[in-house]
Amino acid sequence: MQVILLKPVPTLGNPGDIVNAKPGYASNFLIPKKLATTDLKAKVNLGDTGLSDTKATAILKKLAKKKLRITKKVNAKGGLFSAVSQEEILKNLVERAKALGKINLKVKTKKPIKEVGVSEVELNLNGKKAKMQIEVVGKAETKAKPETKTNS
Repeated sequence: MQVILLKPVPTLGNPGDIVNAKPGYASNFLIPKKLATTDLKAKVNLGDTGLSDTKATAILKKLAKKKLRITKKVNAKGGLFSAVSQEEILKNLVERAKALGKINLKVKTKKPIKEVGVSEVELNLNGKKAKMQIEVVGKAETKAKPETKTNS
């Protein structure tokens, strides 16, 4: 189960980290003690709140130049099984942007991304906005063929 840490947890990480925790540990210990949340939309202080406008603009320019690639399962017709959510985009950005430090970034889509191809999303950091391209790539679902027994 993926959770966002709200306070430091010695065995898992620091505030703002998105970590995998066992479901029982998360639901019985971390969440009741307000050490973590499962809500990726929650306003979590991810570090530097005093980010200057010039630094925010520079970070957004770096992110806008990159194209984020997300792989999703597709059906036989090439359609996605599920739409790409804003939380999924944010999670991928956080994983890839660790070099940028911990920032409070928001992602907004005009409409749900439900098909393979390139889409545009809006990034918001401290009131500064930029657009970024998201490339959704389909991964065909492979079905295991049942083994056939041969009589010899």
